Amino acid sequence: MGVLRPVSNPPNPWLSREVEYLDEIPDAKLEVYEDHTREILAHNDSPDVGFSWWKGELVVFSGVTDCYQPLEASYRLTRGCLEICAGYHNPVGIITKAPLVERDLDVLVAARASVTVSIPIWNREHAHALEPYVATPQRRMKTIERLAAAGLDVGVNVAPVIPGLSDADIPAILEAAKAAGARRAGFVFLRLPGSVAQVFEERIRRSLPLRAERILARVREARGGKLYDPRRGEAAPAPVKRRSRNKIDSTLPRPLEYSPCAGASSSSRSAPLLPRARRAKASPSPARPRSRARSRWTSRPWSPPAAARSS
Repeated sequence: MGVLRPVSNPPNPWLSREVEYLDEIPDAKLEVYEDHTREILAHNDSPDVGFSWWKGELVVFSGVTDCYQPLEASYRLTRGCLEICAGYHNPVGIITKAPLVERDLDVLVAARASVTVSIPIWNREHAHALEPYVATPQRRMKTIERLAAAGLDVGVNVAPVIPGLSDADIPAILEAAKAAGARRAGFVFLRLPGSVAQVFEERIRRSLPLRAERILARVREARGGKLYDPRRGEAAPAPVKRRSRNKIDSTLPRPLEYSPCAGASSSSRSAPLLPRARRAKASPSPARPRSRARSRWTSRPWSPPAAARSS
């Protein structure tokens, strides 16, 4: 076999794990070599990993990358993990924008999961310009309706809020979400770390040329003249938080729950979903028996409903 010839590749902004930088994010250098194979191999045993040390904390799928990527339709890794959580009655939270979550409705009901659907933009043309390959906002709202009709705790996340474009959509999104059965609402201000700022600017200049300057000016206004501020806690500037909170309060009356950055990372001052045991303190349920495993959650295996088994 001959010597592999290096191939030039642009800097890779993705790292093996999430890291918060106080200064500008450095480029991650990546060496790529020629490979003439025609197959992509994937290996993931995540649903089969044992957790004898687990204490039953809330598991959220997922705060960075959508757990319902198109490949999930065939790989079913998320569903496998949900089945494990349902079998052990482990609290589960889902954050997604994909209608594929409806496929796992039976497991989500068995796990009594909380689901948050991301809808950053309500205008269909604007949404298609920035996210051309994902479900429309109206289709995502239908997902909220179907999940709520099944009795799940469903919320809407206006994330990211893009000043000068989607901030005006907040009332319409919240009104539609409330009508669809959402119980919670939150938002995350636009974050543009590292090379993401360049990609975002190129996309809006190409797809929304008449609004690009206005959007960039509003972002810089909120960031002290910059497109991004990496300091912790600066993900959503106070004036933007107040304006968004006022829109939420004026649109949706209580008892709808509100969290300023529901489902975001810790740097966005996230309001994590509460475990089921903590949410139900007002009406305590009978104590569950302890399992033989070193866990305070029962080990009764999850089994699908009879209709699912017959199909």
